[in-house]
Amino acid sequence: MPRITFVLFVLLAVGLLFGMSPDTDPGATPTETTQPTETTNADADRFLTVLATHDLSFERNDSAVAVGSAVCGALDSGVTPSDTATLLVSTLHLVEREAQLFILTSVDSLCPRNRDR
Repeated sequence: MPRITFVLFVLLAVGLLFGMSPDTDPGATPTETTQPTETTNADADRFLTVLATHDLSFERNDSAVAVGSAVCGALDSGVTPSDTATLLVSTLHLVEREAQLFILTSVDSLCPRNRDR
């Protein structure tokens, strides 16, 4: 699991590199923030089911959900989907299509607030 920890660290570092906190919407007014919602079991189950239907699997389900949540955090921090996909390709050794699918599934199941990105 060290690779998963590294991915989480890198996603957080990329967000911090852009100088944004995870709970701030870059387009928000100073009094308006976007609060990430907590992942429910139903959200996680839907996320894992969609990944499985596309033959994307992790050694542990909680690792997949953690990376999906980190993807949501990166998007919340203003990291572009393209940069997030590049990071997933290089750290998880996914092909581009798998990284895009992983991001879309993360957004759809874990953070629908990011659908407009």
